[in-house]
Amino acid sequence: MTVKGTTPSYWTKSYFRRRKSKEKSWRVGAEPEKIFLQRVRNSLGKNLVLLDIGCGDGNTVKSLANKVREAYGVDSAPRLVEIASKGAAPNVHFKTGDARRLPFPSQHFDRVICQRGPATENKEFAREMARVLKKGGKYVGIHIGERDKENIKRIFKRGQLYRSFVRKKSEAGRQIALLKELGFRTARAEELNPTEYFATLRDLIARMKRVPMIPHFNRTSDKYFLGRVQKELTDEHGIRTNSHRVIISAAK
Repeated sequence: MTVKGTTPSYWTKSYFRRRKSKEKSWRVGAEPEKIFLQRVRNSLGKNLVLLDIGCGDGNTVKSLANKVREAYGVDSAPRLVEIASKGAAPNVHFKTGDARRLPFPSQHFDRVICQRGPATENKEFAREMARVLKKGGKYVGIHIGERDKENIKRIFKRGQLYRSFVRKKSEAGRQIALLKELGFRTARAEELNPTEYFATLRDLIARMKRVPMIPHFNRTSDKYFLGRVQKELTDEHGIRTNSHRVIISAAK
């Protein structure tokens, strides 16, 4: 799920920060992104047409291109679409577009995927995703859950999906209810919550600067909270937190 106030330029800057970053972090337990990609691969076929909403640099689309007849990626950041288009196979196409007004005809895709993007952020986005998906088509998405980085959120008293977190509103439940309201025949959620470590506070700060884990993060004004994080969340391995992810699989 995206965060209110982020823009195409925000995500472009985030992409280049990630490429330059030497952040050291790791997960212990399930690997949500790998599980998501396996769910996607299991749903594909050689005669199908695939769309990735919020495709970023296009690496996911390119990795799946040999599994489908045609693959498309759409992103609101022109610079990322430009990067994605470089070296793309003949059956892979990228477009710049707003996920609320996708530049494709209705019922055009057999499969739609979304990797921490906006496809099910709210009814407006989800309705548009459903519009371009064929009857009988399938949606697979991986999204950040409300309990992601929960111990850090408690210290900062803010964070991504913080309101849902404090109100104990399930992001998985919200998305399933939304998809069923839009007429999807089936919708199910798989929740994964592995431990995540940051080697040092500097590594955690690098992540905070790159993604809206803590909206409006500022190293200077948030110095008190960072001190608490280092003191309260550090064990013999590093700074310990969690990585809550929700994988949604739905059929229209």
